[in-house]
Amino acid sequence: MSISSPDTSGRGSRASAANPLANLINHFLSPLQTSQGQINSQDGGRGAVVNSADMSTLGSRSGAGAAERAITSISTSTQQTTTTASTSIGTSQTTHSPTVTRSSNTNMTAGSAIGAGARSSVVRGQVTSPSPPSSEYNTPHHLSDSPEYDDDDDDDDDDDIIDEDDDTAADIDDEEYEHMDEDDLELRRRPKARASVLPAELILAIFNHLDTTEDIRSSLLVCKDWARCAVELLWYRLTIQSPFVLLRFMKTLRRPEASLTFPYGKFVRRLNLAGVADSMTDQILATLGDACSELERLTLSSCRRLTDQGLVPLINANHNLVAIDLSHVDLLTDGTIKALAESCHKLQGLNLTGCRLITDESIILVAQKCNYLRRVNLLECSLISDDAVEAISTNCQNLMELDLQGCTQIRDKSVTTALNRLPLLREFRVGLNTHIAEEAFLPFPTDGSVQFDALRILDLTGCAEITDAAVLRIVSFAPRLRNLVLAKCINITDHSLMYITKLGRSLHYLHLGHCSLITDVGVAQLVRHCTRIRYIDLACCVQLTNSAVTELAALPKLRRIGLVKCQNITDVAIHALVQRRTSGIENSLERVHLSYCANLTISAIHDLLNSCPRLTHLSLTGVPAFIRADITQFCRAPPPEFNQHQQSVFCVFSGQGVNRLRQHLTKLALEHQNFARQQYHQHQNQ
Repeated sequence: MSISSPDTSGRGSRASAANPLANLINHFLSPLQTSQGQINSQDGGRGAVVNSADMSTLGSRSGAGAAERAITSISTSTQQTTTTASTSIGTSQTTHSPTVTRSSNTNMTAGSAIGAGARSSVVRGQVTSPSPPSSEYNTPHHLSDSPEYDDDDDDDDDDDIIDEDDDTAADIDDEEYEHMDEDDLELRRRPKARASVLPAELILAIFNHLDTTEDIRSSLLVCKDWARCAVELLWYRLTIQSPFVLLRFMKTLRRPEASLTFPYGKFVRRLNLAGVADSMTDQILATLGDACSELERLTLSSCRRLTDQGLVPLINANHNLVAIDLSHVDLLTDGTIKALAESCHKLQGLNLTGCRLITDESIILVAQKCNYLRRVNLLECSLISDDAVEAISTNCQNLMELDLQGCTQIRDKSVTTALNRLPLLREFRVGLNTHIAEEAFLPFPTDGSVQFDALRILDLTGCAEITDAAVLRIVSFAPRLRNLVLAKCINITDHSLMYITKLGRSLHYLHLGHCSLITDVGVAQLVRHCTRIRYIDLACCVQLTNSAVTELAALPKLRRIGLVKCQNITDVAIHALVQRRTSGIENSLERVHLSYCANLTISAIHDLLNSCPRLTHLSLTGVPAFIRADITQFCRAPPPEFNQHQQSVFCVFSGQGVNRLRQHLTKLALEHQNFARQQYHQHQNQ
């Protein structure tokens, strides 16, 4: 038996406790007790053999050995109890769910949606995995999509649980009996209590709780039944981050199927190749298309060498795709998007960020054919117009996220249409478009009679024509907004902040950068009503003073604050942030942006660092007191695209740089105190 395991550096890894499988087995099977005399120590020799020609070497047998010993302690005499437990757990692990699992990341990736109409599937945390159609590999019952299988029939499958080559003393013929010595006979008479006694559903339930890939690899070595259960889990989600791993992956897929223990390509459901974007070519995609025909989620972000020639065959081979990320695939044209529309009717997530060759024609076809769409990202697709938005709004009633930022051909009517026709819309981004103005929101009344309760995020960055009147309508029809971005809406005044107070405790994130008409009065009103704000950006609001920062310091959940180029800010404002701890409020600040606040001093920033243990980011670019070699040594490198002046004043600390800066300033403060003390004593002696 030859088994391959994917060796992908992108998998998360946590340190697991000793013998994790044994602990999990005890958790699931606490009612099952047996005598140690029933342990068959010889069963370990029935494990799978590793073939060095396979993709990578499997993990150590040590972890699997401990787990196997725990499994073999379960007596076959308690098989009825085992079957009952497995039926309960197996049923809880199986679901028919077309629902969507949402990602915490607001940027849509290929993994941000789950296909509708999924077949019988095994739940992995929050993820459902529809099983592939029939193949030469005998799919275990727990992953079968056959309508003949029912969880209630577990009691009838006991014969399938035992390995077919089991034999006991009763199965030995007379001739064989005569040639056996006493030790062999004793070994044969022992009851078999191997891992295969456990139902597949229960084994999978245990494997789903394993912390690391290495534990699953070790489990493959125990026995055939464990290998059959673990191999799909191991190949289910692949994140490839190095060309070397990509090469080994391709070699495994190219091998003749007859030489493989399992059809590994068909087990891959989620494939992320963004980490090897520079190595991806159409030839590699051709190999994927031949071997991987059950993909559900595919990430090809920034694979700039790919063209329709490689993408179209791959898409045509994977009709079960529910999410695909093609962001910044610069050579992508309408041909690939049309193939998606024709082949992938279950599509729910589509990310085309930066694909500037895409036109209305292909987007309209996708909207008509893929009615299950939930997330569409068309950021910077500059050829998209109102016609495409009209088609999406009409045909995709399940849409939850729509990003149209930078689509400069879109006008006000598209915004109005999308809001009116998409009842489930949660995230709507139409920024970076100077054509969006107050008229987009005029059809909506201000009395709250029309409300879109699902809307949580609205981004109008750079829509310079937005006025206070538009903000009033926005907070009236979207009273549960959580994130509101009005950066560079230069006509916004304190009146808008008064209207925003209607959002109350719902508001968590507010971006008002470059809204230079805002004053301390508006900020004070905002803080008194929206007490759950976690992030607020007031960069370039040049009229703000220390008074505004003092008000903001009272926000109990404030984590991030942006005050870039608020040049009226002094040490008084910093001390207001410091005093949050002494006022009974835990100082939860994590990110503070103070670049170009030229009046700040080292002592004030030192106090801020000491009072904010969670601080992970501090920007002080352009603050003269910090443009010193002994301090800038702890800041991160400036971006290469910065000009010489920008690089010379760059001063941003993050991660360990913040801790090193804190330690350095503490050292400087102690040296200053010692020097002052010495000067005092010298003066006294004189």
